[in-house]
Amino acid sequence: MVKEVLTFRVDTARVKPNDMYGQSKCPFCDRPSLTNILNDSGDFMWLMNKYPTLSQTVQTIIIESQAHDTNLTTYSASYMERLWQYIEECWEKMASSGQYASTVLLKNHGPMSGSSLKHPHLQLIGLEKIEATAMRVASDFEGLELYSDDYCQATLSTQPIMGFVELNIISKRHHHSPIVSQVIQALVRYILISYQGNRFNSYNLHGWLFEDKQVIKIIPRWVDSAYYTGFGISQVYNSEELVKIRDEIRTVYLKNLS
Repeated sequence: MVKEVLTFRVDTARVKPNDMYGQSKCPFCDRPSLTNILNDSGDFMWLMNKYPTLSQTVQTIIIESQAHDTNLTTYSASYMERLWQYIEECWEKMASSGQYASTVLLKNHGPMSGSSLKHPHLQLIGLEKIEATAMRVASDFEGLELYSDDYCQATLSTQPIMGFVELNIISKRHHHSPIVSQVIQALVRYILISYQGNRFNSYNLHGWLFEDKQVIKIIPRWVDSAYYTGFGISQVYNSEELVKIRDEIRTVYLKNLS
């Protein structure tokens, strides 16, 4: 089996703006200077990535807000729903173009996530050669139930891809449900506010489009496990700890869903 890899363009990465560790001016705050805009809704904007670092991909960005010092946890429920509907519409438009083997969603938040800019944004990426869904199996998204209705299910992984805590949201594709955005926001709040005693300030949000499902996986980021980086062996908490995490998410963060 040939291993699928993406080629990283180092020269492009070296000239990217970076206000996570450096003093770069935030390009997303200077909206009049932005180019290659695919859609501008006022609050949100979809545009081509000016600094594409991956070969054989088309990298695009969705700017989530005009405000620099905000993040997904602070949005009102109505704003979060509008944002997620906008993301879904852009994502489906990209996926239906027929230009890519697959399209994926990636959000980096915080210094341990791989993010270079603090301004709230995420990426929609068209992979020209790699079928990302084929690299996943159903068990990657299964686990202890956090929430379930006719259109949306959330789980805490018992067989995580990388390890420890991975939160999954599986919803029906081509059917917008307001509850999906509420669940995503609640799970991100859990990671940034409660997980491991509020020790985490970073997470990644990953998204796949299967034939009939939209799947989101949210992973808190810290130093990666040496067992995973070296041997490809993921780890998971013991069942008692998983139940404790499940119960806290249910009773504190998901109790007021509407």
